[in-house]
Amino acid sequence: MAVLQHVPLLIQNARAISLEIVTERCSDSTEFTLGPAICALAACSYVIKPSILRANPIDLGAIAVSFPSLEILKFYSADNFHRSLEQLR
Repeated sequence: MAVLQHVPLLIQNARAISLEIVTERCSDSTEFTLGPAICALAACSYVIKPSILRANPIDLGAIAVSFPSLEILKFYSADNFHRSLEQLR
């Protein structure tokens, strides 16, 4: 992702990140996912407070793998979840 390449020290210093789908839905059945962004942000292994806004479905397993230092996870306007955070134990 461009942000990871062009923001100096983001990978080492990011602790809190907010991810949001910013687009208009074409129909009620359209789902938007942040999966590729969550996987790319796995490089930021010190993120402890991700917030996810307006994304469905959300893969909790991918979040567990991408943010191993997770302390607080917030969801806003999300109601479709897959897998679990069990790997964080």
